[in-house]
This record gives sequence, C-alpha cells and structure tokens, in this order.
Amino acid sequence: MKKMQKDQRGICGCLIRCCVLVILLAANGLSAQSGLHVEDHTGFDREDWPITGGVPFPKGAVFHVDQIGISGTESQKRILSRWADGSIKWVLLDYQKDILANKKVTDQLLLSEKPVEETKMHTETDDFITVNTGTLKFTVSKRRFGFMDEAWLDLNKNGVFEASEQVVKSGSGQDHFMDLQDKNPERPNNLYANRDLLAGTSVPAENAIPTVKGGPEWMRKEGGGKELRKSAAEGKYTAKVVESGPLRTVIEIKGRLGGLDDDSEYTIWLHAYKGKSFVRVQHNFLFRGNPQTTNIRRLGLSLPLNFEGEPQFRAAGLSTAEKISKRDTSYLFNSGPSNVFNLEHKGFPLDWTVEAGKKVAKGIEKTDGWIDVSSDKFGVTLAIKDMAYMYPKELSYIGKEKSLNAWIWPDHGDLVMDLRASGWEKGMQGMSITHDVFYNFHAPDDVIKENVFTALVEDAPQPYVNPEWYSYHGTKAAGMIMPKDDEKFPKTEAYLATGTAFIDRSAIEFGWLGMLNYGDMMFMYAYQIGNKELGTWGISNRKDDYDGWRRGNTMISYRKFMQYLRTGQYEYWKSASAHLKFVRDALIKHYSDEDSRMVGYGRRHSAYWGVTPQDENDRTGGVAWDGYGTNWLGHYLHWNLTGDWRTYEVMNEIRSAFNHWGNTDVDQLSGGAYVGLKTFGTVVGMEAAKKEADNFLAMAIERTANPGDEWRDNTWFMGYGLYLQDVDDPIIKEAIFDWWRAGKHKEDRWGLYWHRESMAAVYWAAQNDKAMRDSIFSELVSVGSVENQNSLRIEAQTSLYKKYGISGLYEDCDMVYLANTVAPKYWRAKDDIMQMQWDEPLSMAVMDHYKEYGGRTDLPLQKERNFDIKIKSASKTALDVEVVLDSSSDVHLDVLDKAGNLLWTFEKQGIEKGTLPISFKESKGGLSDIYFIRLQVADDTMIKKFTLP
Repeated sequence: MKKMQKDQRGICGCLIRCCVLVILLAANGLSAQSGLHVEDHTGFDREDWPITGGVPFPKGAVFHVDQIGISGTESQKRILSRWADGSIKWVLLDYQKDILANKKVTDQLLLSEKPVEETKMHTETDDFITVNTGTLKFTVSKRRFGFMDEAWLDLNKNGVFEASEQVVKSGSGQDHFMDLQDKNPERPNNLYANRDLLAGTSVPAENAIPTVKGGPEWMRKEGGGKELRKSAAEGKYTAKVVESGPLRTVIEIKGRLGGLDDDSEYTIWLHAYKGKSFVRVQHNFLFRGNPQTTNIRRLGLSLPLNFEGEPQFRAAGLSTAEKISKRDTSYLFNSGPSNVFNLEHKGFPLDWTVEAGKKVAKGIEKTDGWIDVSSDKFGVTLAIKDMAYMYPKELSYIGKEKSLNAWIWPDHGDLVMDLRASGWEKGMQGMSITHDVFYNFHAPDDVIKENVFTALVEDAPQPYVNPEWYSYHGTKAAGMIMPKDDEKFPKTEAYLATGTAFIDRSAIEFGWLGMLNYGDMMFMYAYQIGNKELGTWGISNRKDDYDGWRRGNTMISYRKFMQYLRTGQYEYWKSASAHLKFVRDALIKHYSDEDSRMVGYGRRHSAYWGVTPQDENDRTGGVAWDGYGTNWLGHYLHWNLTGDWRTYEVMNEIRSAFNHWGNTDVDQLSGGAYVGLKTFGTVVGMEAAKKEADNFLAMAIERTANPGDEWRDNTWFMGYGLYLQDVDDPIIKEAIFDWWRAGKHKEDRWGLYWHRESMAAVYWAAQNDKAMRDSIFSELVSVGSVENQNSLRIEAQTSLYKKYGISGLYEDCDMVYLANTVAPKYWRAKDDIMQMQWDEPLSMAVMDHYKEYGGRTDLPLQKERNFDIKIKSASKTALDVEVVLDSSSDVHLDVLDKAGNLLWTFEKQGIEKGTLPISFKESKGGLSDIYFIRLQVADDTMIKKFTLP
C-alpha cells in the first residue's frame, strides 16, 4: 500500500476552508462534525479505490457544487437534489482512497476557495465515444451494439496505448442476445400447503396460496421446441455519456433484443474509473413479451478477446488453473436450489458447477462468482455481483470464439425462465432485473487476485458522515429522525434492533434468493382469524393476498435506509439496498402492451407469485395502487445516496403512472402522490414534478381534511412530515391538524404502529403552538411509545434482546422462535414486531426534542422576500388584495379554499415595482371561512393562510 503524500501548504488551506464550512453549518444550527467516513468490509486492502455516494447538506448552507470539496483529495461532484430555496440538499461525491482491510478512513468535508477546472476522461465523434482511464482505453459505438467496440490495456505502463496492447478488436463478435423457446415446460399440479416449520409437518389446504397449476416456479427444465435468437438490433440502439468528470465516466447504452416493437429491452450503464483497468457494466433487462408464450432459454453478453494461443482458465471453486483449447467451453454455472419458492426453513443449497476441459468441481455453498482467462500477454477477470444470490447464473469462456460470456440467464443447466407463474395472463409482463457485471483487464503479473477483486466489488464502500448529520439535529435531509441513543431510549433501541433483525433473518432463513427473489422477504409467519390458528403459511380471508406477504411498496427499504442513517450500521445498508432494487425492478411494472397507465405502479405479490385469476382481477388486474408516499420515499433516498441511474428511471416511471392515471378512484393514495411528486420535484431534472403535484392537491387535502378512516388517513403522513421540513406549507399543516383534532389516531384498530408517524408530523407542523405539542407529547408517551409500554410483547422483546444481543440476532436467533416469542397469537401475527419499528425513529425524535427543549419551540428562520400580500377586504363573494413588489417581476396568484380547491387565479408578466391591486368577485361556491393565497413572484412562492372577518 502506497503512502499518501501531504503538502503542508495544502493542509493549511484545507483548515481555512474547513473553518468556513464549520461556521456556516453552525449558523444553520448544526452540532455535527463534517467528517466523511468509508470502511472496508471485505478483509482486503484497497489502493486508490473508487468511492461513490451521496452526502446531504442543510438547507441554505451550500448553493454551488464548486463550493464542496474533500480535504487533500481530488473529487468529482454532481448535484442530486435541492432544497426549496435552491441550496444543495444532496450531492454525489466521487473520490478515491487507500483503505486497509476492515478499517475506516475519515476525510474532512470542506468548502473550496474557488471553482476547479474539471478534466474529462472521454472524447466523442459522430460514431464513437472513447474513454481513457490512464490504464485502460476503450471505444463505444454510437451506431451498433458493443459496450466495448475496441479496447487497449497499457501493459508496459508507458502511458501510450500501442497496437500490440489491444485486448478487444472491433467487429470480432461483440454481442448481446436472448434465445427464446416456443414450447412451454410441463408444470406439475402440486399445491402448496400450510406448514408448521417447528414441527416439520405439512397439511394440504385446498385453498392455500398459491393455487395456480404448477405453483409459482419461474425456473424450470426446458420444454424443448424451436429456438429463436434475438440479438441487439442496430435500429433500436443509442449510446450517450450521462456522467463525466476527472474520476468517473458513465455511458448509457439502450436498445432492443430484436427489431420488433414487442421485443425486450436492455439498458447498460458503463462505468469507468480514473487509473483503473476495470469497468462496471450495470445491466438492466426489461421483459416485454407474452409470459404465456415466451420462455427465455439464454440471455447473455459476449465479449471477444484478442488472445493469441491457448489461455489458462481459473474460477471460484477450482483449485488450479487449467489450460483450455479452442474446442473447450469452460464455465462456472450457479443453479441454486431447484425450488425457488422458498417456504422451507433453513433448507436451501446454492448449487454450483465448474468445468474446464476434463476438470470438474461442484459445491452447494455460496460461490464467490468469478472466472479469469489469461494468456502470457494479458488476462480478464469476469465477476457478477451477488452471483450466488442472483441464481441461475453462468460465466464462461468459449475457446472457439475466444469470447468471454456473462450469462444473465445461463447456457448450461437446461433451464428456462418460465414467467407463467401468475394466474393473470400478463402478470409478469414488464418485469425487469438489474445486474452488476465487472470486467477487470490485467497484465499477467498483476498482484490483485481474482477472489480479492470480486470481494472488493461485492462490497463497495459507502461514504457516511455520522448519525447526527442525517438527523433532526443535523441536515434533516432524510426527515426528522432520531439518531441511535441507547442511553435515552434503551427499550426502543432494543426493539428496533429486534425488528430489523427480524426482517433480515426472514430473507436469510427462508432463502429469499434467486434472480427474481433476491431482496424479497416474508411479510408474516403465522395467522389467526378470530380464535382459529391457521399455521405458518395460512389462508387469507382477503382477496388481495395481503396476508400472504406483500412487498410491493418500499416501506421496508425506506425504513431500512432510515435505520442505516441513524446508526451507520453497514448491515442495514446492504439489506435496504437489496430490497429497494428488488422492488424497483421485479415488483414494479415497467411495460404493458394493454394499458400504459399500469407502468410505474407496484406489482402485487399475487401478480408476481400467482394466485387464482379471480384474485388477480381484484384491484385492477393484479396491479397494486401502491403508494401511500412510502414507495416514493424509498426510491428518493436510494437516488440521493447512490445517484443510481436505474433508480432515476423508475422514479420517472412512478411519476408518469400517477400523472397518467390520475388516481381518482383511490382517494387514500392521493396524499401519497402529492407528497411523492413534491419530493421528487427536488431532484435535479425532475423539477416539473412540483407542478404535477398540484393536480393532486385538492384530492389530497379534501381527504385529509375530512378524516374518515384512521388507517388510510395517516399512511402518507411520514411524507408530509418530510416535505414540511423543506416547505412551510399552511395548507398541508391545516389538513393534518384537522386529522389530529378529529381524534382518529386514538382508534387503536391497527395496534398503534401506523399512528406515531402521523403524530410526529403534527408535532413538527405545530411549530410555536406549545399547547398542541404538549398534547401530542402526552399522547405519545402514554399510548404510542415503546419506552412507556409494559406489555408482554415488549417484555418478551427485551428479554430476547438481552439473551442474544444485537450481533447474536444476526447469527444465532431462530426466526420462528423469535416470531412466536415476540408476537404470539396476534391476529396480524408475527409481522407486528416488524411493523411497529417503521415509525419509532420519528416518535423518538419528537420525545427527545420535547424533553431537550422543555416543550419550547424555536420558529424557523423565514426567508427574506422582496414581495408580500395584503388583504384590503374579504367576503363570501368578493376579495380585494394588494401585492407589494420591491422590484419588477412576473406575478401569478391563486386563491384556494381550505381543501385546496382553486377559487380564483391571476397572472400577469412584467409588473412594475410598487403596489398591485387585484380584485375577485362571484366565486363558485363562495369563499370559505379559511382560505389560502399562493403567490409566485419570479421563481419564489409564498403561501399564506387567512380567515374571513
């Protein structure tokens, strides 16, 4: 590991700039330090390793990305989202660091003294994009598929890419293809049944879920028939640079596998890094075909290599390197268990096979997921991130074609992707999946080993500041959450540790793995309707399959990201990311040839796993109206933490779905759409979503202002609470005050776990209303807080926590025992431990804030504006106002009633400085007792609440 060289003058300059940032942050009420941490979790050293991740800043602190820097380190920056005042909310940082095995490295965030001239690693012509990392040079065609049309590796390290150093030649067979079969495989008629996992018994149940013939398997032995190859089509192909700078370049490649309109799509985001000879190929596949007639037999990327002679082949699980001839196809095939619908407790093998010439190796444990092909001139290591968990997968080298193949769906194993799992004919149409494939080009004597490289890309370091930075004490960028505090909240922290472990262990012990499963989890472990115990799988009395399990929203990933931000624990980051990606790809519908309005909505689990067609028809053909605001927020946090372009695409799909559909039929979700669109509107490039949200304003406010259902009315309040940290919106405040005054939160039908998030939103909205805050605090500590409950459930959780400890929960705790211990015979059953942890951090922040300030409230600083609204006279039928302008500007003024309905509007451009009188008469329905005026002057908006005299 090389040593970092430090310039003393640079250190002094960094100290000055750091002081500037600290003073600025202190002015915004921040006590958090600005250290930026990254940590290795692989056990291997990293040298100049690329780091990419999002970091938030408080409102009003930083307005220009050039102000942000990292002490003593070159960095690349991209703004991800902004606060309402235009200041930077989240910024994506790229930098490189030396990190020792299992160690943490800390840098200092700072404000730069002046803008930095950023160099770029790429050049463009009409035909090609050329990227030069310093060690690797490659071209990407703008005309035809080839994520590497040509490539050179600087083998002698002289800074010149010579003809003898070419590792990939143009037109030598680069391909992306899919093989389809026209004969469906046989599906046995085996129904799943209730299972007692502790006793090891299985009781057949005629109406057990799923009931589709053959069950929900999507990985089956092929049925044979004719095969049709679909290759990347030239006419459906584009390539462009979407991210550039001195440290990382990202090229987006889009196309179709075939030239027909109903052929499936692919997108590749190709990431290249300064000084590195490896590339990340982030590959997304989108299925557009008919799941009843289309069986995918193969799906792969082929990269031909410029080898001379016969190379050597190495692979995970193979003890020695094997010489391979032109007749050989050498491969690592990971099939996983034969049953992908995992309800068996601790009973799934991860089968893999390696074959190289006459050498064969097999295993059932987790494969490291890499192969390497090397000649005496150069070599390439090929790896798929999480390959063992994303089965079935294959990596191979075909000697005859000299091609290195990454198989998204494997060549070996005689398997097909059977997407008939759903009882609904088009249930799996529009499914997608994303993989990370890495190609590491190296000289024969490079010291980095294949297994080391694979481990390093499996666990990329995620930059993190500290829990205070993300909390209500700090930037507030993720909402008013409470940082972990075992001293103030020992019971609640124990509870949260147990609840989050419950989620993680669900995936681990029940084996929710596989290409379409990884990141999934089981929602419940047992059921009870009335006094009837229904076992560990159970029978739902609801048509919408909610009681099976339903992960079609991102409540879990949103809460896991919150738990990660408030603790900094890497395990939460891993599990939240896996779940978000599963929901983002597999459980959101990305294409429909029948109704484009479905694109962007969450896919119910019944549509995914398969139940009866009757149940599929429930809720509009199996597509959930998924969106209390929580699915928006999970994607929003993932985007801001990663800058992931696939997440960005899906966020736009969600926007389009709600704007296209209008969502007029399901009123309880209009609040979620309003808050979601407003939140997405803070993302750079999605600013139009702010105005799109106004289409939902009337529905959202009307529903909340007239509360009728204690559950539906508060499911979007966490989103309201997050939004109110940015925009002081009196319309939203008045609506949630109405909900609170109606007392719906006191109806304990849902076990309290929905209500704390709503009460927290009311608390923060109350601002200087001490009486309201006193009342909310009193209710939280009496009925809504783990810290103040002495129930058998809490006692069981506390004893369980003491028995195992936090680390033990991840290693030794039996989930069935845990579920039965924590929530025995509750009709919502074993999900209670998971459900209640969703909103505890919000409740904790309220209690901590109240205790810290004794109920005091500090009014937020109001932005100074050069305009104002004055009321001259007001009655039920007429309104006279004056707009006062300190400078000439365009003016747009709306008058809204209490429910957000538009009564009057005025718009005029180029109004001179001074006082502008505006009069309205004969309002439809009359002016309500409480009304709002929304005034937009230039790009600034003011909303004021008024009451009729």
